Amino acid sequence: MTLPSSGPLSLQQINAEFARGLNLNSYRGTVWYTDAGASGTFSSGAISVSEFYGKRPNSPSTPGNQDFTIPGTYNFTVPIYTSLTIQLWGGGGGGGADGGGAGGAAGTASGILGLTAGGGGGGGNPSQPGGGGGSASGGDINTPGSAGSDGSTVGGNGYGGNSPNGGVGGAPGTNGGFPGGGGGGRSGAFGVLGSGGGGGGYVQKAYAIGALTPGSSVALVVGAGGLGAVVGSGSGANGRIYISWT
Repeated sequence: MTLPSSGPLSLQQINAEFARGLNLNSYRGTVWYTDAGASGTFSSGAISVSEFYGKRPNSPSTPGNQDFTIPGTYNFTVPIYTSLTIQLWGGGGGGGADGGGAGGAAGTASGILGLTAGGGGGGGNPSQPGGGGGSASGGDINTPGSAGSDGSTVGGNGYGGNSPNGGVGGAPGTNGGFPGGGGGGRSGAFGVLGSGGGGGGYVQKAYAIGALTPGSSVALVVGAGGLGAVVGSGSGANGRIYISWT
């Protein structure tokens, strides 16, 4: 429970809640929480009963998670938390054709709170390099996606690029693995292979208590995988944003 926010407050009530005895000095530096999720410590010097109003000894947060896996724009309501981690992957690029046609489409970026996991580039025809890996910025961990493999006439095997900690790039003619894997290039006659699409970037960031305001709404965008260049070219996998908290 939580101590009252006003009115009389006795040492017995404080001890019943925090269990550190009837001497206020024993509470110096003790961690406290409020029902709204704020946190701090009691004074290390002179301490008074008034510091205990509205305080409790344990966090009111409940562990949970929310997973955004379909491309689009959403709003996330920040929960009461002790620690919160956001992971995001950009969409993978589509694989290229086995002839001289247009390349696969690039994947699009995922983003939230200044974190950006870029989409992978689209693969080209057999004489072109694979799509570049998606960029990554803003997090504690920022890992670009892997580039797709070159087309067969430049020595590649047409595989899509991997997305770090996410989906594996597709083999020739197959889609990239979720989340963020690049699509494989089209497999044509006599082993001719289009180049693979790049994998989406990956970003991770942890937020300490107080960094985000519980109850506030945060906008986010989940990136889409790029389509393969033609029928038979692998498409990139969609991006993802995964938020977990304790």
